[in-house]
Amino acid sequence: MDFVDPEMRLRDYISAVSRVSAEWRVELDREHPIRGAFPAAMRTHLFAEYDVGWDAYCAHMRKQLSWFS
Repeated sequence: MDFVDPEMRLRDYISAVSRVSAEWRVELDREHPIRGAFPAAMRTHLFAEYDVGWDAYCAHMRKQLSWFS
């Protein structure tokens, strides 16, 4: 991904993506998924302590999904 911390090690990236995917699967199984859970999982696992990347990623995603932040 273009927005994650360039110092993130590959194994950490893979682990973070796995955790995000697991949280998304749980949320998608709900009758009424909570939209905020999707960006929250991304923020927590992929962008912790990398605000510049998070801000850029949100700006990019809001072009496609106005509710994403």
